[in-house]
Amino acid sequence: MSISCNAVEDMFVLYHDNVLSRATKKQIHSHLSRCPSCRRFYYDMQHDVKNTKFADIRRNEERRNYPDGGSAFEKELEYSKVADMLRREKLRNAAIVCLTSVFAVASGIFLTFSFLKHGKEIKKIIKELKSKWTY
Repeated sequence: MSISCNAVEDMFVLYHDNVLSRATKKQIHSHLSRCPSCRRFYYDMQHDVKNTKFADIRRNEERRNYPDGGSAFEKELEYSKVADMLRREKLRNAAIVCLTSVFAVASGIFLTFSFLKHGKEIKKIIKELKSKWTY
């Protein structure tokens, strides 16, 4: 018995969550092995759940599991968004510190080699400046 693409797409979330009967899983697996379009759709759903309609379905299911009707779920969702934002900010700050450190080290190396190359000239200029500015 063959199963249609529409039926397979409707059952992807259940198939992905492994809650279907063995017979239905075998039918879907068999369909996926024969149908490149459904296989691609399933692959995209697996690897990009946030950007598909399945994310909303899951969110609604999770919201229903909360005894207060979902307000605690919304708070958790908000906290996770804030945590993600803080994580990104922390990574950005770490990148800025790394780049600043690399710049400081490169400047130090440049100045060191410049001093070694032109050390006598620099000492002469420093001596002249000291003699001009001493009272």
